[in-house]
Amino acid sequence: QVSARANEELDEPLTDGAVLTEQPRFKIILTDDSALDETTFRFNFGSLYEALDPLDASDFTQTFDPAAPTSANITYAPDLANGEYQLQITAADTSENIAEFVTTFTLNEKVTLGEVFNVPNPVDRTFGGKTFFTYHLAQAPDAVTIKIYSVNGRLLKTLDDVSANRGTNETGW
Repeated sequence: QVSARANEELDEPLTDGAVLTEQPRFKIILTDDSALDETTFRFNFGSLYEALDPLDASDFTQTFDPAAPTSANITYAPDLANGEYQLQITAADTSENIAEFVTTFTLNEKVTLGEVFNVPNPVDRTFGGKTFFTYHLAQAPDAVTIKIYSVNGRLLKTLDDVSANRGTNETGW
């Protein structure tokens, strides 16, 4: 038997077509009444409308004890852009009975801004009067605009269409 759970709902099965609102952390549980054959475990993952790629062993953690071969636990935490995905898991027992689990899900994580700072701050003339804004975006937005204000609240500069990539971004001024 193969089952999968995701995120905070690790006690609830991952249902086909689920919509996740945060980066997924999967807990995959393989069980068999007699004995699982560890050499048959296969994990494939990818975008819903593309060919699935096999997961490399470095992409997930696996707990399997050959001395107690009736269960195995796998944890997989990909870092994904918003979109539709598919997870396929196959495993067999030592009698060559095959179990397969296939599920699709949509990641719809909010665009959030975090880890915002500029260096140097305050702007130092010895660095040519330049500063760099660094920020982290959970998902890529349509656009990012940085507005720079004086201590008195006067708008000094607007930087339009600056770096809007998922992850860490840096923009100079």
